[in-house]
Amino acid sequence: MGKILTKTLKNKALEIYEAFGGKFNENFEDNKKSMRSLGLPYSKKVQNVMSGYLSRHSKKLRNAQ
Repeated sequence: MGKILTKTLKNKALEIYEAFGGKFNENFEDNKKSMRSLGLPYSKKVQNVMSGYLSRHSKKLRNAQ
């Protein structure tokens, strides 16, 4: 099995990014800490997956500019 993210995880991560965009950057470790500090009702694994996605998303936005 691959590491394919479901559309719902991506959508939730993007909603979080839009709401708290200033807290997230291209560093995965910083994003993990930010996700945990928000106190969202997601498991540790889901928070880590979302943090990784937001890291890649931030890099993609930076490279697009």
